Amino acid sequence: MRSSTSGAGRTPYDVSAEPLGYDICSEAPDESVRCIEVKPRARTGPIALTPNEWLMAQW
Repeated sequence: MRSSTSGAGRTPYDVSAEPLGYDICSEAPDESVRCIEVKPRARTGPIALTPNEWLMAQW
């Protein structure tokens, strides 16, 4: 993800240690912000979100 966001002129910040409901905050030169939740995938099946992650996804 870091190379995808920085390659697009965005600056990514790892905020996974903070209880924000997302793992990466990506800022663009125009100061727009994207909040990105990272979910590892070892196999197929549904992805589980915590209530806080779901709340932030609605934002």
